Amino acid sequence: MGSSGSVRRNITPPGKYIGINQRIPITVLDRAVITFLKTGKLNRDDVLMDLSEHFTGENRRKKAYQIVSRMVTQTGSSGHCAKLLSPETYLDISEADKAAALLFLIVAAYPFCYEMLCIMSAGFKVQDRLNTRFVIEKMSDFYGGNRATENAIYALIPMMLEMGIIDRVKRSIYGSVIGKPVSNPLVAEMYVYTDILLSKSKSILVDDIAVRPWYFYRNPEGLNVGRLSLLKISESRIGGGYLSIDTGRR
Repeated sequence: MGSSGSVRRNITPPGKYIGINQRIPITVLDRAVITFLKTGKLNRDDVLMDLSEHFTGENRRKKAYQIVSRMVTQTGSSGHCAKLLSPETYLDISEADKAAALLFLIVAAYPFCYEMLCIMSAGFKVQDRLNTRFVIEKMSDFYGGNRATENAIYALIPMMLEMGIIDRVKRSIYGSVIGKPVSNPLVAEMYVYTDILLSKSKSILVDDIAVRPWYFYRNPEGLNVGRLSLLKISESRIGGGYLSIDTGRR
């Protein structure tokens, strides 16, 4: 028998939350966000009605509603979203910006998605195409080689495809999409905030945004460091300054 270090873990390590095992149609999530921004809450019946267009089983619809609710209303990031974005702003931003705003909510609720996208970003930097097995093997190193890890990947990848974050070359093979700019300053800041929060970095250099894995998918070019709501900037000798989360505003 080989050493224990060479055996793939079959259980999720302590402290590693997965949580998602079912895809959420982005159109449903988008409508839920609009309702939340307008009213400060979700209408459960309306969300379930929207989900009925995609899922026939009542149990699947109820499970999907819980996922939508967690994404839209139950994290610190959802509170930030409600404070920063008016319904009118959300409806007016570009599709690239809207995808960045939705990612802000998705990965805050399920950090597994953030780690998956960063791993795929690293993979895309050395090869044009990645297959599902690559993603499963890399994520299993962190979350264990179990069915929960695979289910989460199979739930999230279709969502990333629907948002245009990645592209499907053919079944189970994915290609990169050229990173699009995020022009709205608030959404750009939300996108950077996500990276600092979930990477557990105390701060990042402004100039490092170009090379960090998270920005492979969206370039927060609209970020206005002179007018920040979630972040703060401090001086650095090189690199354009340090960005960190402004804990005094959280």
